[in-house]
Amino acid sequence: MEAEACPDTLDTLDLACSAREGKGYPVLFVHGFSHNRFVWEPIANSLAPALKPYLVDLRGHGDSGWSPAGRYAPKDYARDLPRLLDRLALDRVVVVGHSLGGLTAALFAAQSPHRVTGIALVDTGPDLSSVALGRMASDAGSAPSDFESEESYEEWLKGILPMADPQALAAFAPKAVVRRLDGRFELKIDPAVLAPKEHADSWEEISAEIERAFGAIGCPSLLVRGGRSALLSQERAEQLAHERLARGRLVTLDNAGHAVMLEDGPGLGRALEDFALEIVAGHSNQAARVGGAGVAEGTGRSSA
Repeated sequence: MEAEACPDTLDTLDLACSAREGKGYPVLFVHGFSHNRFVWEPIANSLAPALKPYLVDLRGHGDSGWSPAGRYAPKDYARDLPRLLDRLALDRVVVVGHSLGGLTAALFAAQSPHRVTGIALVDTGPDLSSVALGRMASDAGSAPSDFESEESYEEWLKGILPMADPQALAAFAPKAVVRRLDGRFELKIDPAVLAPKEHADSWEEISAEIERAFGAIGCPSLLVRGGRSALLSQERAEQLAHERLARGRLVTLDNAGHAVMLEDGPGLGRALEDFALEIVAGHSNQAARVGGAGVAEGTGRSSA
């Protein structure tokens, strides 16, 4: 993605952000645990010109700043998003979140409903808080501490993501590691992310908070499940989409597991684009009905 500068100072941290050049309705992409913003890049680059993707690195991930206090709970990630929109002069966005990023997006949408016109949640749900994130932290924590090359990291990814598209992994891997002075490569992540300060028994409280957030989301919502996901069952996905989310719908991509954007990027891209364009069309029609206002491209603001 050709990036334009995004102001990035949030509180005491710096959050890295990329945005496609040009105009369009803002779509904010939030990555999952141990990933970074570039995992979304192929999908972001494929979006229609009417949409403008913004890709952010969560605190402690990618090129963003590390929390000195080791604050890496979903509520901490969510707290950063309104500040990010303020820095980018964006009033409202469609927000897309995968896994941990989905939990973050759900908290954000529930706490700041005036900032979110639509939300897409990718293979995520309240249950991920207690079990899946712990499993993913364990998997990430068991990764080698460093790699000989970008290619060796890519090979490691292939081992833990056997359903992933090789081209998607080849594009992502070089942007997920950094070269050290000794010539070896390590993940671009704060080690404290793998061991957040919350005690294990607090995950029940976090799960309950996110369950409430799902119920509080009032904007149009899309839940995308990887058909082969071991972390979100079809039954639970249907319950969340049709009973918990007030205006939810469900799309299942049969050929993907949990890492949907790496395993069926084209299918996910189409689902997200259709959803976002529908939100933008509805938002524009509503603005016209209440006074002929239009949506200011690239800001999400209304103009007379």
